Amino acid sequence: MRTVLISDVENKKAHAGYKARFDVMKIAMKKGMPILYVTSDHRGKTIKGIVERLKCCIGLFRHLKKNDLVFINYPNNNIYVKFLFLLKSVRNIRLIAIIHDLDSLRSLKNKDEAFLPEFDGLISHNDKMSVHLAALTNKPIHNLGIFDYLIESQQENVFSINEYSSRQLIYVGNLNYLKSSFIYDYRGKLEVWGNGFDKTHAQNKDINHKGVFDPNFPCDAFNGYKDKLVFGLVWDGNSAKSCEGVYGQYLKINNPHKTSFYLSQDLPVVIWKEAALASFVLEHDCGILIESLDDAKVKIENISTEEYSILKYNAQKVGEKIRNGDFLNSAMDNFFRNE
Repeated sequence: MRTVLISDVENKKAHAGYKARFDVMKIAMKKGMPILYVTSDHRGKTIKGIVERLKCCIGLFRHLKKNDLVFINYPNNNIYVKFLFLLKSVRNIRLIAIIHDLDSLRSLKNKDEAFLPEFDGLISHNDKMSVHLAALTNKPIHNLGIFDYLIESQQENVFSINEYSSRQLIYVGNLNYLKSSFIYDYRGKLEVWGNGFDKTHAQNKDINHKGVFDPNFPCDAFNGYKDKLVFGLVWDGNSAKSCEGVYGQYLKINNPHKTSFYLSQDLPVVIWKEAALASFVLEHDCGILIESLDDAKVKIENISTEEYSILKYNAQKVGEKIRNGDFLNSAMDNFFRNE
């Protein structure tokens, strides 16, 4: 039996939006898996787009062999997914979906209910997502636990704090007011990284926009935090009081990629207590749980250096696994063992 990855990022720039999919490709390469590339260029029904997709389907037909175990990122282009389902009956391949998002839970047009039962196995984010998926399929489901976040070069973090060290909450992500209005309502010190910041909405003068950074080489940008008590914020929605709205409620079932980023930088996290990843943070003791952003301000101000040092140490342990790709490796191996 051969194991193969179908990757849809060959022609994509290495920015944060595709970071998780690039990391899947790199982890598969380290495992020695052959990579078959398909274009993810969204040119719709143009002649050029149709020709490109047809070429990719022909390539899949030529290179996929009988009894191959095939991993593919999901969601993916509908044409490729439908073609692979057709190819299953011809080549007896087994298809495993590595789930990145469930658009059906974000009120977006999707094919989740039609597509997911057709896969031979799923790599889910966590237990809560797996419960949802089990209602759609009786095929094997293995949990990722948390997304990996590979770093091209990671400097050794020299951690040095004392009782006089400053405390800092940071947020990395989409800063557009319509998407992340909660950051503009936060009442404490907050440093934000990303695109879309609109200072006209910032009621808090303690919000500091730090700019953007290369997601593959974040060390230089974050080196300035080594002597501070720093937490990475995991929050979403349109309110600072709770994670409300479609995106806020989505936290109850998905693994936000920013959580993995913070931990890859050895930073403890502050996360909504009802988020799906809250149990992971509790289990590994690598952050604190909050009900509202007001809780974050109070808990950060009152945490002792000893308490923070424990969280920091545990974040470093988890961060090493995340940087090494251990979580996807383990999930993939579960399917190898069952063959």
